[in-house]
Amino acid sequence: QCYTYCCLTPSPSPPPPPAPSRPPFPPWLPYQCSCDWTAEHACPGWDSPGSSWLKPWADDDGTKCFEYCCSTMPAPPPSPPPPPPPPPAP
Repeated sequence: QCYTYCCLTPSPSPPPPPAPSRPPFPPWLPYQCSCDWTAEHACPGWDSPGSSWLKPWADDDGTKCFEYCCSTMPAPPPSPPPPPPPPPAP
């Protein structure tokens, strides 16, 4: 009876391996970016230019900050339309 129990009974399957640990979210960037410059130099493709009269649009300079600010940040909302003109006087 011991032989039947020990040797003929299938052994339980081993526990599954632990799941791999996930990286922290969001991933830590090896650099720091402030996108404040987009107020003066708007990203290409945005509806409104930046406030700089000399250079209202930014150029892609190949930096990670340009990529981060111009491809992951949504464009600011467009300016509201001007108010309608007053009705003509009678």
